[in-house]
Amino acid sequence: MAFINCKLTEQDKDKLALLNLKNPLFPKKQIELNKLSNQTFDKEQDARLLIIRPEIIWPMVAIFLWKENVCEIYAHDIIDYEIDEINLKAIITLKWKIDKINIPECLKNQKDELLELIKESLIVRGKKINCLEDIENKYFPFSVQCNTVFEGKSELIFY
Repeated sequence: MAFINCKLTEQDKDKLALLNLKNPLFPKKQIELNKLSNQTFDKEQDARLLIIRPEIIWPMVAIFLWKENVCEIYAHDIIDYEIDEINLKAIITLKWKIDKINIPECLKNQKDELLELIKESLIVRGKKINCLEDIENKYFPFSVQCNTVFEGKSELIFY
């Protein structure tokens, strides 16, 4: 598996438009693809994570597409940090906690594989959020180590 954070191209948006994606926050409305700019994407697995409501607004709302099936994700992130003044090092850990995932019934038998893909995409997404260079250069006069982890159980709802 090789998720990467990348721009959502016009070609991606055209492909997604064919799916008529509904906004989890407003189910009668379609997702406004022109307002989305980034994705966490694994071409080999045909899987992508799209953030509908960003992490700065709690909770984060996202959709996860896998083989053209749509899962809704409700999650929040927790940032822990330690500062080791003796060794001049900061350790920042972004922990994803998923509250609920709505999964199509057709993926019920592939639940474990799906959850692993979602976990992997969130960890890669977290690496984008950490912005190591910005943190290190602007805020700390010493080295910074960033970790991204996935923790906690989530409520799975099959529909």
